Amino acid sequence: MKSIRILLTVVATALAAIALTIPAPSFAANLTNLAPSAVANLTNYGATNGDIASLAVSDQTGTQDTPADYVQLRPGTKLPYRADFTFTLPNDGSIHRYAVQQLTIQANLRVDTARQSWTFLLYNTRTKKWTAVGKTVVITAGTWTPASLILKYNGVLSDFVDPTTRNILVELQAASVKYTASLDFLAVAVTSPDVVAAPTLPGLPSGCTLFPVDNVWNARIDMLPVARNSAAFVAALGKTTGLHPDFDAIGDGIPYNVSDGSQYVNFTTDMFDYGDESDSGHYPITISSLQENGGDGHVLAANSSDCHLYELYDARNNGTTWTAAGSGAIWDLSSNAMRPLGWTSADAAGLPILPGLARYDEVAAGHINHALRFTANRIRDAYIWPASHHATCHATATNPSVPPMGQRFRLKASYQIPDSFDTQTKVVLTALKEYGMILADCGSNWYISGEPSLSWNDDALVNQLRQVPGSQFEAVDESSLQVSADSYQITP
Repeated sequence: MKSIRILLTVVATALAAIALTIPAPSFAANLTNLAPSAVANLTNYGATNGDIASLAVSDQTGTQDTPADYVQLRPGTKLPYRADFTFTLPNDGSIHRYAVQQLTIQANLRVDTARQSWTFLLYNTRTKKWTAVGKTVVITAGTWTPASLILKYNGVLSDFVDPTTRNILVELQAASVKYTASLDFLAVAVTSPDVVAAPTLPGLPSGCTLFPVDNVWNARIDMLPVARNSAAFVAALGKTTGLHPDFDAIGDGIPYNVSDGSQYVNFTTDMFDYGDESDSGHYPITISSLQENGGDGHVLAANSSDCHLYELYDARNNGTTWTAAGSGAIWDLSSNAMRPLGWTSADAAGLPILPGLARYDEVAAGHINHALRFTANRIRDAYIWPASHHATCHATATNPSVPPMGQRFRLKASYQIPDSFDTQTKVVLTALKEYGMILADCGSNWYISGEPSLSWNDDALVNQLRQVPGSQFEAVDESSLQVSADSYQITP
C-alpha cells in the first residue's frame, strides 16, 4: 500500500537544560519540507547568527560553512545536554494522530573537533518518558553528516503525538559536556496510509461504491488504541479457539445479487415479523435471486439504478414470489446514515451485511479494503457504535466481560503471517490486521462471513485460519473515529 510522508520542521527549541515554551504554527500537509513561522523568544542558540527558520532547508554539504544557515548547539556544563524541539501535526484533517504508521527524524549535523556522539529521542505523551530514535549518530569532525532515524517502538505511535496540541517533541542529546555541534536541518517525517478508494462491487456503475470512503466499514484501525476490556473480551470468545471461514466453494456463505431494479417485490410493513423496525419498499429481487443456504435465510440485493442496498433476514417465498421476511433494511450506498438507534436490520447488530463480506473478487485482486463481519455465541445485551441494536445470544448477556454488538477486533501487529500460507489466507489475515472485523450477529465464535464462490481454496482457508487463535486478536477502541451517534462517518 502506498503512503504519504509529511515533513514537519522545527517550530520551537530549548538549549542546555532549559525548555522554552514557543507557540507552534499549524502546517498544511504536503510532500515537501515546510518553512516554519518566525519563532519568538529564542535565545542561546549559538555564537553564529543562525536562525531556527534555516532548519527548514538542508543546504550545507561537505565542509561548507555558512553560519547564517545553521544553528550552533553548545552543551554548557552538565549532562545530559538537551536541545528540545517541537513539531506540530497539521490540523487540517489531512492526517489523524492514530493514523501515524512511522516517525522518522531527519537531520544534518557537523562538529568542529573530535568524533562526537549525539542521540535523538521522542517524547511519549502516555508514559511521560523519552524514547531513543534509531542508533546514536556518530559524527566525524569537519564534515556535514546527514542522518535519517526511524523510531522502533512496540506500541501505538499516537503515543508520541499530544492529543490536545498535536505536538511531537524531539530531543537532541550530547554524550559529553565538551561537545559543540552545528545543526543545519531538522525535520520529522510522518508516514501514514494513503486514502484508499471506497470498495466497489461488480455490476454497480462507476461512482456507486459500498458506502463512502469515510464510512466506518472502510476505516483502517491498525493504529487505534486497544479497548480497555480487550483481554476479557478475547477470553469470552475463546483464546484458543481458531478463526473459521463461514463461507466456502460448495455454497455456504451469504451470496448477494445485483439488479437494475426493473423487477422487484413490494414489501409492506405487515410482511415483516419486525415491521416496526423494518423498511418497506421495492426490493429488487425475484424468485430466482440468490439466498443464503439455511442459517438466517438472508437475501441481499444491490440496485444498480439507484445505488441502494436492500437486505432481508429470514426471507420466505411460496415458490412463485417472496411473501414475507423477519426484517428488512434499505441502505443508501452514497450516505453514511445509520439505522435509528434501537432498530435491527437484516443483521442483529443493525448493521448492513454486504460491506462486511469477504468476497472472492477482492481477494483475487490482492487486498480487502474494509472490515469483515463476524459472529460469536457470547455477546452482551448491549451495542456500541457503529451498531444500533443488540440481541441475546448467551445466558451471560449482562456480563461486562462479554463484548457488545458492534465491538471491533483486529489481528495483532505482532502476529507474523506465515509465508507458507495460501495467498487467499494471507489476504484475509492482512485485512484483519488493517481493517479488523466487527461483531455483528449471534453464531459460532470467531466465524468470519463471506460470499460462497467456487474459487475459494477451502482446504487452505479452513486449515490455515484455524491456526490463528483468539489470543492473537485484540479489541479496538474506535470511539475517536465517531463523528456523531447517528452516522457511520469517521473523522478524517
